[in-house]
Amino acid sequence: MRRRVGPTLVCVVGLLLLQSAWVLAVPPFAASDEFDHVYRATSVARGHLLSETAASDGRGGLVVVPRDVVAAAAAECSSLAYTGPDNCRSAGSAGQDDVYVGSGASTYNPVFYGVLGTIARPFHGTTVLYVMRIVGAVLCTAFLGFAAWALPRSPWHRLALVVALSPVLVFSTTVAAPNGIEMAAGVALWAALLRLADDDPPPRPGLLVWGATLATCVLLTVRLLGPLFVLLILGTMALHPRAGSIARRLVADRRRVVSVVSVTAAAAAASLWWIIEAGQTDASTERGPGSGDLRLLDPVVWAAQTIAAFPFRDQPGPAVVYVVVATLVVTLGVGALVTGTARDRALLVAVGAVVLLGPLVLTLLTRDSQGVIWQGRYGLPYAVGMVLLCGAVLARAQAWHLGRAAVAAAGLALAIGSAASVLKVRAGELARPSSAGNAEWWVHSPALLVVLTVTAYAALSLWCASATPDLRATGAAAEPR
Repeated sequence: MRRRVGPTLVCVVGLLLLQSAWVLAVPPFAASDEFDHVYRATSVARGHLLSETAASDGRGGLVVVPRDVVAAAAAECSSLAYTGPDNCRSAGSAGQDDVYVGSGASTYNPVFYGVLGTIARPFHGTTVLYVMRIVGAVLCTAFLGFAAWALPRSPWHRLALVVALSPVLVFSTTVAAPNGIEMAAGVALWAALLRLADDDPPPRPGLLVWGATLATCVLLTVRLLGPLFVLLILGTMALHPRAGSIARRLVADRRRVVSVVSVTAAAAAASLWWIIEAGQTDASTERGPGSGDLRLLDPVVWAAQTIAAFPFRDQPGPAVVYVVVATLVVTLGVGALVTGTARDRALLVAVGAVVLLGPLVLTLLTRDSQGVIWQGRYGLPYAVGMVLLCGAVLARAQAWHLGRAAVAAAGLALAIGSAASVLKVRAGELARPSSAGNAEWWVHSPALLVVLTVTAYAALSLWCASATPDLRATGAAAEPR
């Protein structure tokens, strides 16, 4: 247990440093619809779970928010073309220091928002936003740290996890919104299931199963597509070559099985009740701006958005980050296809098809009511599994040795791509009047952002390079199978 926790802390420190760079680089309320989510969180913390009145001159429903929070978000909110006056300023007094304001997140499940809003409630103005960012980042890192602990002790597994944590995924974990926690929970569920499928027995089966259960409950709760991702992940692992091993380990303790099923069923039922009660499946204007036209290159754009697009989906990252991440993903994919069994290859092709075609199918089904609203990051809770599966295939095949030099080179390339992304966002926001004029923005030097990013990937590379199978514990032979 100690041999696994120590290296995991190195990984967690690296993730926290990387998240710190993003928290500092993005101005307050400047991330995609961040003010909507902050409004929702502060309203839920005050006991207002569901809006009953639509904004008359704006989008979403009216929620109860402290006047100082609305004032802090006003400049960024007003700079957007799709918001109305009721989204950016008071739409009426709600008593004492609270006002009504329109939020595009007014019908979203309140559980996650309740956590953020309750912890941030003692604070005021822009500080509320920063507290929510920090709390959300820590919660996401808890799931990502669990994934790092759960994965088999192999450099291929660990490198795959680092590559799967694309810049837009890490950025999303630092925004006061539920997208990041959904992605992190997806990573945790994938990692736990892959550990149960591994030849090496899990270090703590009970902890592993309960971690996967918590991740499942989060996926079922925070966003509308979460239940679909749970079904896709479980369905994919049911086709895994070692699905039988997963099933045997899951049912090893019957009392635990009953508890896990009961908790998961309760979370699913509560989530379904909220979806119906809040009318989340109805066509509305609460979601982000969308186009009615589906373009031929949209699937390519969505794929690029899984790597970098921030703070908004139409703001691309620097070219180098796409080259770095795409090269590493393709290298892992080709390696897995070459070294894997026929069943491995079939599973990887199937997962790749879902990752690429799933957004197109969902868009065609919802285009008439919602427009083309898909963003590449929406599919990351499932898409990260393709990279993790590639790492698992390469680790099991043991055909290629992953040396420390290769890990260091991959870490350096990712550090360059991520640092370039952070600096591009910082420079772009300094050029915007609404951000540059925000005296509450914790603006720091580019050098600090680069140091944070490079140090983060140095820690993550060290975590990858330190992964060598414990042959004394497993009794495995050193020769390739």
